[in-house]
Amino acid sequence: MPKSIHQDIMIFPNCSALTTRGRCTRLTLSICQGEGCTFKHSCEEDINSFEYAYKRLAALDLSLQIRIANRYYGGEMPWSEAKKIKFT
Repeated sequence: MPKSIHQDIMIFPNCSALTTRGRCTRLTLSICQGEGCTFKHSCEEDINSFEYAYKRLAALDLSLQIRIANRYYGGEMPWSEAKKIKFT
């Protein structure tokens, strides 16, 4: 087994922030806190979160969408129907 992979990786929860070394990328912790961590999200939960956010952004007034796109997305609107991103 390579040194970079934690030997007991299977004991950790299904979390999108978990590295192969058993570390958390969301928090400044040296090791995963396990099932009790309030920041634990599976990949499916992350996808659902993005889809929910994009639906909310798409429902906003176009002028507000443009302001948000310019400020946070480099002028792109990934939530628009023309540029629909499929996560699955």
